[in-house]
Amino acid sequence: MNPLRTRLCGFVLFAFLVGCTTEPRAARDYDFAGKVVTIAADKSTATIDHEAIPGLMKGMTMKFRLANPEVVHDIQPGDAVTGKLRTQDGFTIVSLAKTPAEKSK
Repeated sequence: MNPLRTRLCGFVLFAFLVGCTTEPRAARDYDFAGKVVTIAADKSTATIDHEAIPGLMKGMTMKFRLANPEVVHDIQPGDAVTGKLRTQDGFTIVSLAKTPAEKSK
């Protein structure tokens, strides 16, 4: 067998075994605030223009999975919201609530 091929196979096997032995990261919840841009028709995802989430990411517009359709009950695109984002196997919004409209000064 070709020595380069042997090394490559060994590296691939090592990487696979290391990947299999690492423990999954624990879920962590983050509070966030933003504005709903879109909600998927099946209510499985929502695109949120969110502020920076300290310790996680800068502010941006991003599509998130929804834990269940009830998360967006009574919420429409354009609504200002606050919520909880869970990090485990990606980013999932587990709760969402409208924020009161600010009064004009």
